[in-house]
Amino acid sequence: MTTTYSSYSTNPNQQQSFYTNDLNGIIFEFTAINVSNTYLTLPTFENTSISGFNNVSAIAMIPVQASSLNNLFYFEGYDLSTNTVIPAMYGINTSYRFNTPFSDASLTYGAINTTGAATLKSDYVNYLAYAITGGYNLADIFSNETSLINGVVSMDTSFNNTINTSIASINKNFSTVTSKVVNLNNCSVFFDNLTNNSIYVQGSKALLDGLLSIASTARGQQFLTDIANQNASVINTNATTSLTSYYNIQFHAGDIVSIVLNYIPYNGNASSIIGTNLVYTRSYKILLKCI
Repeated sequence: MTTTYSSYSTNPNQQQSFYTNDLNGIIFEFTAINVSNTYLTLPTFENTSISGFNNVSAIAMIPVQASSLNNLFYFEGYDLSTNTVIPAMYGINTSYRFNTPFSDASLTYGAINTTGAATLKSDYVNYLAYAITGGYNLADIFSNETSLINGVVSMDTSFNNTINTSIASINKNFSTVTSKVVNLNNCSVFFDNLTNNSIYVQGSKALLDGLLSIASTARGQQFLTDIANQNASVINTNATTSLTSYYNIQFHAGDIVSIVLNYIPYNGNASSIIGTNLVYTRSYKILLKCI
């Protein structure tokens, strides 16, 4: 399925996890990463009064180097003559570490205040103002606006740690009689077949299936070229056949990998903080847009 970046970045509902886009790239909704953390800064007022992923509250984009994602997804065995994976083993690098400043992401959809270019950190505090007051959508109503914004920034570490811990625990939580951990590129890569119910293994399969489905396109041909170039790589020098070789899935400018982060209010979802108005968990789809 094909979509434009403009349409994708402003539409919170997606029916597929894999698309091609008008940037000559792909879009992959990495649904394995849908994590939540609680916002821990309590607002105080100024003295004056006043599928892919399901629906999200807002969408935000942050540019990333395409090469930074190249070591995350793997698979074993590829037959260049038939464009098929044999055997079907899909891998995730359990040594991979996210270190992304999510709070600096730029809103592309759903900003609470639309008068200027909003970042995630400012949008969330504006949301707090809107939810608590029932309509006022600027953070200047709070006497501790700077602390509130810094509170959002501090959650970057929590989100990165939550994601990284989940990825690192795949072998512990999803090991089977067919799974294996292989040391590749100085990293521990967890492999298993499609029967493994790990959302990470299934995510790797979905990405690979998507790329194979567009093999006749320019982006699909780039994928096949990436694979051909890896046949002579160090990690494949001991492979007995091409079907026992290991490959990572490489990204290029114009590709997008999307994840979802859920910001839980100070007192929990659907709770009041100041007054009686309820504050709800605010979810952001983060588009990691490759440059």
